[in-house]
Amino acid sequence: MRVVHIVSSLRGGAGIAARRLSEALNAVGVESTLLCRSGALDAPDAIAVDGQHENLADDAAQRMAWLFEEAVQSDYIAPSRSALSNSLFTLDYAGIPLAQHESVAEADVINLHWTSFFQSTETLAELFALGKPIVWTLHDMCPFTGGCHYSAGCEGFVTDCAQCPQLTGDPARAAERRLADKIKAYGQAANLAIVAPSAWLAAEARRSKALASARVETIPNSVDSAVFSAAARTEARRKLGVADKTVCIGFAPLDRGERRKGFAELEAALALLAKNLESTDVRLVIVGEGAETAKLAFPSIGLAALERQTDVAAVLSACDICVTPSLEDNLPNTILEAMACGVPVVAFHVGGAKDAIADGETGALVPPGDVSALAARLGDLVTDAVARRSMGQAARMRAKELFAPRRQADAYRALYQSLSKAVRKKPDTRPVSRRRLSETVPGEVLAAVWPSFVARAARAYQAALDQIVRNRHWAEKTEENLLTARDRAAGYQDWAKRSDATLAETLARLEETRQWAMSSDEALAQQRARADEMEKWARSSEVALSERITLLEQVQTWARKSDAALAEKNTLLEEVQAWAEKSDAALAERDALARDLKTWAEAAETRAAEAKRAHEELKTRQAELETELASLEARRGELSAALATAEAEIDRISWKRRLRRWMCALGVAS
Repeated sequence: MRVVHIVSSLRGGAGIAARRLSEALNAVGVESTLLCRSGALDAPDAIAVDGQHENLADDAAQRMAWLFEEAVQSDYIAPSRSALSNSLFTLDYAGIPLAQHESVAEADVINLHWTSFFQSTETLAELFALGKPIVWTLHDMCPFTGGCHYSAGCEGFVTDCAQCPQLTGDPARAAERRLADKIKAYGQAANLAIVAPSAWLAAEARRSKALASARVETIPNSVDSAVFSAAARTEARRKLGVADKTVCIGFAPLDRGERRKGFAELEAALALLAKNLESTDVRLVIVGEGAETAKLAFPSIGLAALERQTDVAAVLSACDICVTPSLEDNLPNTILEAMACGVPVVAFHVGGAKDAIADGETGALVPPGDVSALAARLGDLVTDAVARRSMGQAARMRAKELFAPRRQADAYRALYQSLSKAVRKKPDTRPVSRRRLSETVPGEVLAAVWPSFVARAARAYQAALDQIVRNRHWAEKTEENLLTARDRAAGYQDWAKRSDATLAETLARLEETRQWAMSSDEALAQQRARADEMEKWARSSEVALSERITLLEQVQTWARKSDAALAEKNTLLEEVQAWAEKSDAALAERDALARDLKTWAEAAETRAAEAKRAHEELKTRQAELETELASLEARRGELSAALATAEAEIDRISWKRRLRRWMCALGVAS
């Protein structure tokens, strides 16, 4: 069985949960692949699809769609946000079509996850029309609301999301219309099952108008107890600078500035706890971005969001208590991770926390928003080391039993198989007719965001032109370097050819010298043979003694000359041998230079490949920077809304003061 998971990013709680599920399925033999918009470089089973279009026109159109989505967030949604909630609110008009993607075509089952800023309602409808079994794992409420990711107590999703309380100004009734679009799209999904990691989210999905008729199952997320354990506790506390006697409380929201994460309630509870504690040394470890920590009642260690799971495990294992004061939440990974590390968790009795935590056994659950109760339960654990240890051990056993990856994978595999056996809707083979954004987005929204969208598009176009110019300069410089390298290589080749010719000439001379030496040896041998014959003749001859002596003296003289000639020949042979050794050294030098030339050429090819990879990395980094820019723009909008609210409050207080002065003046006059 092949399953493709569709998730916006592998970062954040939803991305981490989706990746863990994919790994667990692969471990039990289900072929699982992740499709995400970006950020899949460190995941071997993930594919990033943003910017992977077949032609530049489609790529440019998709970039314009994302710019429009950013304009909607910053110029329509952000200015309209009310004081009810500052959690994410998206309309998701832009999306990347995936119905024709190779991984989707090959998959037996499609598993959707958190898809905002990746899939629109319209692109999801194209997936539904394929007729394949679809499982949608919910990570918040957005799939069945008009745009809010957490409703903050509103129940508009049960009916029609009309007059959304999270938007003070919504002239286009965008939330109401978007929920209607979702209901229409979901009607095409004949083989759809909803999975909620918590019983609370499952119940909300069943109550919603969009998913009232869908099959809804509850399958919790998983955590790997081999990665998350207390094995690194001592070393982690040493690195954090936490003493053994210090009680360490961990708090790890993704963004502690988000009100539903309960940072204000935690701040108040810690203030009460500080009043009741006498001498206990308490230290906070806060992971994530957002609110100021200087006003907390205890010293704190602030850490940025951690990417590697081993780092998260180390920080959690260093804690004695983990607190999760969320006022609304699904099933936070932090709770499961802390339990697997043997750390008791204190949380409000909301969402998935009440599924994970056994009150009084593995941690503590307190009434939502009850600051006094939160402070009291924290105090109980801070002052009772025995209770912390026993609850931590029970928490780890519960995590290994209820949230094991194998258990999650088996539950999902059974769900996939049951959907595959069901009668499938025949796929819609008609050509896909995609509506333009101008046909999907209400006119009032278009009017509000159009100036900002045009400005963003102009900036993006100029940035693209600048990048093209930089790339062209880089390409020209690279081409120039390659030409220079080729010229050098040609020069080395000419030198090598000349060296080969010189070597051949030297070898020929050496061969001639060897032939001459061989002929000299033969002549010397003949002379020695003649001397031997003359000596024999002298001995056997009965010539007069004087003539014999004279002849012998002549022979001795000739012999001495022969010895001189032999010595000269030996000297010449030694010179030839020395010259031959020099020729061998020259040959070795030429071989070394040839090897250097080959090494240089390989290095040049490596540098060219590295330059090409650097260019690809630059493109990837550009996409990531665009995503970060979108996040910063959204944050600026939130801050602007908060500033406007503060200014209105100041004006109201100023008028109250003026009214009091007038009333006092009137009272004196009377």
